[in-house]
Amino acid sequence: MRTDMHRRTLLLCAPTLTLLLNAAPALGDIIYSENFEHESLLTQYTGNLTTSSLAAPFGNFLGRFGNETVRLRLESEITGNGNAPSPHPYDITPIHDHLDNGIPQLDQSGGTGSQGSPPLGDNPALNVSDTGGTNDGLYQPGTYSLTFDLYLFDSWDFDWAHGPDSFAVEVNGQRLFDELLTTHDASYNFRPPDEAPGTSAVNSRWYDMIYRDIEIVFTMSEPTDHLDFSFIGTLNQDLNDESWGIDNIRVAFNSRSAAVPSPGGLALLGSGLALGCKRRRKD
Repeated sequence: MRTDMHRRTLLLCAPTLTLLLNAAPALGDIIYSENFEHESLLTQYTGNLTTSSLAAPFGNFLGRFGNETVRLRLESEITGNGNAPSPHPYDITPIHDHLDNGIPQLDQSGGTGSQGSPPLGDNPALNVSDTGGTNDGLYQPGTYSLTFDLYLFDSWDFDWAHGPDSFAVEVNGQRLFDELLTTHDASYNFRPPDEAPGTSAVNSRWYDMIYRDIEIVFTMSEPTDHLDFSFIGTLNQDLNDESWGIDNIRVAFNSRSAAVPSPGGLALLGSGLALGCKRRRKD
């Protein structure tokens, strides 16, 4: 059974992200889901798209990818010519609590390489479309979540020699998840993998890892008409040495905001869930 330790929880306050349906979703709705087990048109994705089929526990998934970015764009149905989304900036504050000290921190990889400083400024603004629209079909203020499985294949090298190797997720241009990763010693990663199926998937010289149900939770304060997710692999070697894939992607509307936070403020709905182990340095 998976526990809350297997979840990645982030909170942000910004113009509401939007998705596919023609009306605002009901509470708890899954508003996008894709497991790639059947033929997918992938019309909502951009990038050097490819799908793979491997033996269990992988199955069909989106990938394999190397040093590249894959984007998923979800749009709502907008009719009429209303006011444009708010141009005001909003603070975006990813938070996670480590088991070792429980102190909220800006998301950092913890590495000594290029990932070492927080990716966000003091007052970032979401990259929201400036085209107008009525509120018909807009996704409303509230809490949303992105959940997905991440597959790491072969020789991921953290920020050591042959690295740095990292994986990141951006929502409308804002980086909310950014982690250096290794398949050589999972104690350096943000948490232990859910599965370590061995070396048989691609390159028999290296081990593979599966992270199930990585979850990014965010709150939005205003309606908007689209949601862009970017899945970003930063790798330094070819696909035969290191690669990644994603699977079981779900986007959900979790709860409606009781009150709209003021610009520049964050309504903290709950603490970040535990990520697992404390990082240590490689000798």
